[in-house]
Amino acid sequence: GLSALPSGETPRTQVEARTAAKGVRPGSETVLCATDFRQRPLMFLEPQEWAEFLRQLPRLREHLKACQAEIEEMDEQGAMMRDYFLRRQHIPDKHAEKRIGNMRYGYDGRSYETGRMG
Repeated sequence: GLSALPSGETPRTQVEARTAAKGVRPGSETVLCATDFRQRPLMFLEPQEWAEFLRQLPRLREHLKACQAEIEEMDEQGAMMRDYFLRRQHIPDKHAEKRIGNMRYGYDGRSYETGRMG
């Protein structure tokens, strides 16, 4: 709408914007932004929420260690999958010999659907 139109104000320079930002005192609205690997915001934490998170951190670490032990117990290192693939070696795979891509029709490798050339 109309709010997307540029206003008649002259834009501030970077120096003016930085000076104004330095003059702002942190208040109760100061938050911490938690992002994912692409730096997309996932959540915003207020100071008291951040303090609670730090208080819960040892419990979270213990839970993470318990989950890692469960994974190691289930043999996530891959021995079960290696055994599975060894068993599968003697079962014929109908997709193993599929010809993907170029069908090599004719001497120049064109596909059958192109029809007669020349």
